Amino acid sequence: MFVEPAAAYFWLNFTANRAGIPVKANQAKSADWCKGMKRTWTVFLFFLLWQCPAFPQGHDTVLLTEIAANIGSYKNKTVTLRLRLKHVDGVFHKLVFYDRKNTDISFDVGTRAQRDRFGPAMLNLHEGVEYLVRFKVVDAGSLGDVIGELESFAPLFMGKLP
Repeated sequence: MFVEPAAAYFWLNFTANRAGIPVKANQAKSADWCKGMKRTWTVFLFFLLWQCPAFPQGHDTVLLTEIAANIGSYKNKTVTLRLRLKHVDGVFHKLVFYDRKNTDISFDVGTRAQRDRFGPAMLNLHEGVEYLVRFKVVDAGSLGDVIGELESFAPLFMGKLP
């Protein structure tokens, strides 16, 4: 059924006027409703962020230098740390993270299986963002750095959401 634009305009005016509300006031009520919804969502998001912990517990106690110093107790164990992304090398397929004392750890993601596993996550990496990095400690280097195999990484804010 085709409705002429003039007939549709008449019908809108007729229904609005029947309720005693001019069309312009009806549009104003709609704008007030949108403001109310924005206010409701703002309060909801504020409450949600207020309830979430600022920092996940248990991932910040160990530094990379402590792991390197006590390599005997950490060797062949899986460790989850809160690290910041320093650099993504797409040519040599390396990820470099650093901890709060600016100690670097580099992970090689060059094998085909690792690229398939970490490929989608590597598209959304941003330097300087904190990540929860889970890796297996393999050994300590001669310069006091930690050598490990990357198992997983996720942005820290994903852990904050309920």
